[in-house]
Amino acid sequence: MNRVVITGIGMVTPNGITRESTWDSITNLESSITPSPISNTKYIAKVDDAFHDSLTSKEIRYMDRCAQMAVVASREAVDDAGLEINEDNCHHISAYAGSAVGGISALVDEFGAAAVHGVDKMTMLVIPRNLINMITANISIDLGIKGDTLAYSLACASGTVAIGEAYKKIQSGSKKAILAGGAEACVLPEVIEAFRKLRALTNGKTTEQASIPFSKNRSGFVMSEGAVFLMLEELEYAKQRGATIYSEIVGYGSSSDAMSLLAPDVSGVTACMKNALVDAGVDGSEIEYINAHGTSTKLNDITESTAIKQLFPHNPYVSSTKSLHGHALGAAGAMEAALCSLMIKNKQLIPTINVKPADVDEEIAINLLLEKKVAYHGGKIVTNSFAFGGQNASLVLTNYEG
Repeated sequence: MNRVVITGIGMVTPNGITRESTWDSITNLESSITPSPISNTKYIAKVDDAFHDSLTSKEIRYMDRCAQMAVVASREAVDDAGLEINEDNCHHISAYAGSAVGGISALVDEFGAAAVHGVDKMTMLVIPRNLINMITANISIDLGIKGDTLAYSLACASGTVAIGEAYKKIQSGSKKAILAGGAEACVLPEVIEAFRKLRALTNGKTTEQASIPFSKNRSGFVMSEGAVFLMLEELEYAKQRGATIYSEIVGYGSSSDAMSLLAPDVSGVTACMKNALVDAGVDGSEIEYINAHGTSTKLNDITESTAIKQLFPHNPYVSSTKSLHGHALGAAGAMEAALCSLMIKNKQLIPTINVKPADVDEEIAINLLLEKKVAYHGGKIVTNSFAFGGQNASLVLTNYEG
């Protein structure tokens, strides 16, 4: 089996519109959650519109916000990897993307116009702006990628699945390099209302109380958005290019709960993490840190913490970076995988913020990393994504050792 490494990272997030600005904000423990101008939610985490300054007016017109962010993040990831895509290699490079709702703002705009003015007022752009596969289509056109371009839609597990499936393709030897990640532009009243009706969104009284995973005072998550892409390469291919390596992916696991459309199941969540460990060929005791799905909803927090306690009795550190950047649905897993890779490279683990030990729900008995960063000592890292429909995905990352 080939070894798979991450050589480039591109990030467009509420914390920053580049990898560097996002990491600076995260490592300074700065929350991107703000009071919401949208009437049906109290808080959001939104990307600065300046992200699309590098796009042409035509690109902005023909792409939904979701694809716009994906293209910008993809450019940064490829540039960061120092990978020149040309006629000699373009057929051997692929692009995989995950998204829960894709270009839904295009549907909101077009169907809204149709409802008010009639369907003949819809434009030809509704299809190219809406379809989820248009994320990878736009990336491939922009970067000249001519390998397979695949789009995955598995709700909040989408970005993690895209990275995991890319990892498996490279590991098996069928691909040398794949750009993989997730994108979501879901901070819209229509999307927010659907989650509000499910009682999944926070009703915290302040921004500090808005996204507080594992706290007894939690009330739900904060809707976020963004796009994050990783350049995955086969190790020898990366070394031949002299590429800088952030981290190595050593495991990927997935599972289906086969129980409920909305409620997570502890056996399915446990199976997912166990499958990732088996794929990595490691024992649970080798895990130093877990980046939890950690949505700040009671169902997720209790289910995930129970599964972690069962599978990792040595009590590795656990935190949820959603306390800093909110929940970007299908992009969340890619965002968190990138942050884990940066934690490995920079040798520090990021805590859950705004939760003190005394605040933790008494039903949760895991080793939560709260309030303060700690040093990373080179162990394995697990990052989790669990989705509506009971579709789960986990990755195992580690420090690259040549």
